[in-house]
Amino acid sequence: LKKAGGPNLKTYPESLGILEKIKPLVLSGANNHIYDYMQIGIDDTLHYLDAKEILHVGFGSNIEEARKPQIIKINGIKIGIYSCSENEFCCANEKHGGGNGYDPLLTFDEIKKLKRLCSYIIVLFHGGRENYRYPSIQLKRVCEKMVDSGANIVVCQHSHCIGAYENYKNACI
Repeated sequence: LKKAGGPNLKTYPESLGILEKIKPLVLSGANNHIYDYMQIGIDDTLHYLDAKEILHVGFGSNIEEARKPQIIKINGIKIGIYSCSENEFCCANEKHGGGNGYDPLLTFDEIKKLKRLCSYIIVLFHGGRENYRYPSIQLKRVCEKMVDSGANIVVCQHSHCIGAYENYKNACI
């Protein structure tokens, strides 16, 4: 079962073995392909990640789950991880699960709320122009606002190439 239009990306549960070997701290699912295989794809992905005890962020079976950040503790320091993607067809809403869509009326408040609970905040933002190294003026402004809201690191990962970086107010974008 897959949605119509565009390339649909999929992997198989057997390939999760590589994740067990590299042991990621957190896996983000906020991207434009998370809903390629609709609700069953979301639910299967969550099931397999939970079974392998792999923390995940930025997507869920419903909008509330998709918006939840992860908080990890390293050497007694709380690090909050928030993940969202440009708001496309892949995003969770009131009717189905999916990715956590960037919402200019909500995202910055979510980052501020997380900052009150953690010493450091990492924002994973699936946004930007594909195959282009540089951010648009709008993307630059959004990332700087994320820092202004409490993020220490903002990583944009939709360009499919090595991109630019900016040091902004003692944070890295």
